[in-house]
Amino acid sequence: MKRCPRCKEEKPAEAFPKSKLRRDGLSVWCRACFKEYNASRYRTRKDVVSVNPPTKLCLLCGREKALSAFYRNAANLDGHGSYCRTCRDRKVLAHERAKPPKSAQGVQRRLWRLGMRRCAVCQEVKSTSAYYRVRSGGSRLQSVCKSCSSKRHSRYVVEKRQVLRGARLTKEYGITLEEFETMLALQENCCAICGKRFGRGRQANVDHCHRSHQLRGIICNQCNTGLGLFKDDLRLLRQAQHYLSQYAASLTALPIDRRPTYTLLAPKTGRVRTCLDCGARLPESRIRNRRRLCSRCSYLFGRFRIRSTQYYALLAAQQHRCAICERQTKLVLDHAHRADILRGFLCDACNLGLGAFGDSAETIERAWDYIEIRTSTESADL
Repeated sequence: MKRCPRCKEEKPAEAFPKSKLRRDGLSVWCRACFKEYNASRYRTRKDVVSVNPPTKLCLLCGREKALSAFYRNAANLDGHGSYCRTCRDRKVLAHERAKPPKSAQGVQRRLWRLGMRRCAVCQEVKSTSAYYRVRSGGSRLQSVCKSCSSKRHSRYVVEKRQVLRGARLTKEYGITLEEFETMLALQENCCAICGKRFGRGRQANVDHCHRSHQLRGIICNQCNTGLGLFKDDLRLLRQAQHYLSQYAASLTALPIDRRPTYTLLAPKTGRVRTCLDCGARLPESRIRNRRRLCSRCSYLFGRFRIRSTQYYALLAAQQHRCAICERQTKLVLDHAHRADILRGFLCDACNLGLGAFGDSAETIERAWDYIEIRTSTESADL
């Protein structure tokens, strides 16, 4: 039995709620008194809130603000705290600064409330805006700042590339990354054909014979592409060198005239029109430019400033064959980009091969020497 000081009655222990703060483990008041007190308190708070306007005076800054600017507090009659949110946060931060933290977690918690965080790598205290958020979402931040994270990711990418490159060299060519670096140092970090240094835009590639699978050296990606397009054929390389060195004096070379020779005419109405160059009668949809040329003649004149008669004369002089490999296949017009001179017709492979070697006869000659020396060495080894 226990006596309630509010209602002055002796009641059994089951009529009192439990409490860990009391020695006997029971509250001071009985359950009925607690229920009556809470009901009267709720009615009083409801009446106060209905009477008072939705504003309140902050006891710290002395400004009257809306109730939404105050934190919730059930101890007050209006259900809100005595200080506004700004003053409350400022007071809590001042208290935290004055109170030394007892553990590392306390330090992190204090920095978090101040909008700061210590980086786990550089150990510098930075703002929370200097950290990435975790991928899982939410308000959690990574333990490493953005600058340290970027540096760590860059190191990881470089190391991963080295590992993948070493695995690829071992799988395809049977050499390790250290052996590749040794070969590169013997060539002084330069291409074995064009002699240019490897760097940005000029990648080092291991060159090998596709028949004997024997390594020949390290060349740049442009020279490697050129050798592949000419199929490592010494005859094609020699013909390509002769083609480039003799195109200026060749009788089939045509200079590109950049001055227009066609008179611009006003468009005419009609369903059928005649091309002024080749004489073909085509529908109006095929001839719609002011020069009254078909699409093919318009391209030849706009791109190379030649007429269709010159085009077909040059094509007949080569017997509809490539000027280098002499194959009878689809041909394209080849021209010197610097001198504006038409050199002839080439197949796609030869045209791309010349572009890979930079239209340089000296580079093609070095490529010929490169293939010849390696081929003779392979024959002597066999």
